[in-house]
Formats: sequence, C-alpha cells, structure tokens
Amino acid sequence: MFSLRERSAFTLIELSIVLIIISLIVGGIIGGKSLIKSAKLKSIISEVNGFKTAINIYQDNYDYLPGDHPTTDSYWPTDCITFSSRPCNGNGNGYIGKQYTPYAVEVVRMWEHLSLAEYFLAVICMMELY
Repeated sequence: MFSLRERSAFTLIELSIVLIIISLIVGGIIGGKSLIKSAKLKSIISEVNGFKTAINIYQDNYDYLPGDHPTTDSYWPTDCITFSSRPCNGNGNGYIGKQYTPYAVEVVRMWEHLSLAEYFLAVICMMELY
C-alpha cells in the first residue's frame, strides 16, 4: 500500500487565509469605532448649533443677548432666581459678561433667560459665584 505522510505544519495558503480573516475582523472593529466617534462628534456639533440658534432667536425677539438683557425683570418678574443682591438683569453692553468680573453672573443668566423664554429648556443649578 501507500503511506500517508503526517502533517506537521500549516500550508502557506491556510496561513494566508487566516491572516486575511483576522485583518477583516480588525478592520471592521476599527471602522465601527470610527463611525461611533463620528456620530458623537456630529451630535455635539448639532447641539452647539442649537445653542447658537436659540441665542440668535432670543436676540432677534428681545434686542439683547440672553444674560445681558437689562430689562428682563419686566418680562419675568417672579420667575427669575436671584443671586443674593444681584438682579436678574444684565448690563446691556452687548456682551455676555466674562468670568471674574462683576457681570460674570450673565453667563449663568444666559441659560436662565433662554429657559424662561422657552427657547432652551435647561436645568439651572444656581450657586453663589462670589
């Protein structure tokens, strides 16, 4: 009869097929991560654009930036939460106050004004800034 040789190693074709399958799996995982990261980034960009739109609509309707609006208490006299002695109004200078200035509260008021005008529903956490 004839004798069969025992196989002691993989053939080159078998090794190449295994490498191709592994590379396809790794490529799919990396591609999936890229798609997830891209979707998260698009979501953040969309949210920022929504904030910009809300600020622009507020400025068009009230002629002031939210947070900088000097007569806000005439629109929402009892709904605006006060910061100790600080009123609900801004100073009306056309800028939302920078941090560490007397009008830094305008940054927090911006979110409150947008929420009161129902352009942006925000959960506002009030704290003493000074």
